[in-house]
Amino acid sequence: MRKIFPFLKKEFIEIIRDRLSLISILFLPSILLFLYGYAISLDVKDIRITLCDLDRSSFSRDFVDSLTSSGYFRVVSYRDSPEEIDSDIRQSKANLGIVIYPDAYTNLLKHRNSSIQILIDGSNAQSTQNSLGYLFLAIYRFNSQLTKDIATANNITLPSIEMNERILYNPLLKSPLYLIPGLIAFVIMIVGAIASTISIVREKENRTVEQLALTPISPVLLITGKIIPYFLISLVSSTIMIILSMLLFELPLNGSILNLAIALITFLLCAIGFGVFISTIAESQQVAFTIAAFATLLPTIVLSGFVFPIQSMPDIIQVFTYIVPARYFIAILRSILLKGSGLSDLIYEYISLIFYALAIISISIIRVKKKGLMG
Repeated sequence: MRKIFPFLKKEFIEIIRDRLSLISILFLPSILLFLYGYAISLDVKDIRITLCDLDRSSFSRDFVDSLTSSGYFRVVSYRDSPEEIDSDIRQSKANLGIVIYPDAYTNLLKHRNSSIQILIDGSNAQSTQNSLGYLFLAIYRFNSQLTKDIATANNITLPSIEMNERILYNPLLKSPLYLIPGLIAFVIMIVGAIASTISIVREKENRTVEQLALTPISPVLLITGKIIPYFLISLVSSTIMIILSMLLFELPLNGSILNLAIALITFLLCAIGFGVFISTIAESQQVAFTIAAFATLLPTIVLSGFVFPIQSMPDIIQVFTYIVPARYFIAILRSILLKGSGLSDLIYEYISLIFYALAIISISIIRVKKKGLMG
């Protein structure tokens, strides 16, 4: 075991000398978190409405006021015909068009149903779904209040089902609380994998790896010596990033710090171990960077549940998500930070991460035993 200490010392000296790489590993994750954290959001705000009010009654005014008072909607134009609304949406002047037909209020007074027309820009499906969700909720509340007012005015008691909703863990439905854990996993996976694989491949290009082949150090100690320095630096960097996410985005910590640390350490081993594995394949830094970026970027975004729910994916695609370590780490992060889940609640995710880390590091060691780092 003593043989590894000189090797570790050499690795740390090389990392410290390469100040650009050291600063990148330490602070680049936090910079990416800051940039992407504020840029990525599923919340829809300032939904622009173009309105065609053909009724022009107190009912229509109250209806529009109920929408704008919610804070999500803003009337940007008033039109005299539905055709003008089509033009506004087509020219992207508005996201949503509402047509209130004549005699809407009169029909209500005569106990008849009234209808309004909703036209919405569907070119952005995600934004459209969120906008419709806010709109339907606002209409539901307005309709409920209107029904009560009519019943009271006519001395009628209408039976109804009262819905007492209670949103757990994220009461205000802030999308950053859902997205930031995924963003943390995304940044750790990419930076950890790329940093570790390029450092090893650099030795291949400089031919210093041939000197390592002459030393009595075993493949196990060689891989361990390569992993430890980047693991420790990445651990510091990831800890800074998580603390910043709590300060900047009010991300809570409702669970155990120990459970969070176990998950972070295991996931870092997955990321760095994957980078070491790539280094046993790639022969140049350019190839190593391309493979590491391609193999971590898209899977972590698309197949981990970071943005797209895994349950909504086709069954055949869901199968591939099981080999993406970020899937398990994101689930652990969200559960610990938001729900306060314990180790027993996430035993499957922890075991999956540990298995992945052991598997990818073992494969790297086997390849080094068979072919060496130059293989």
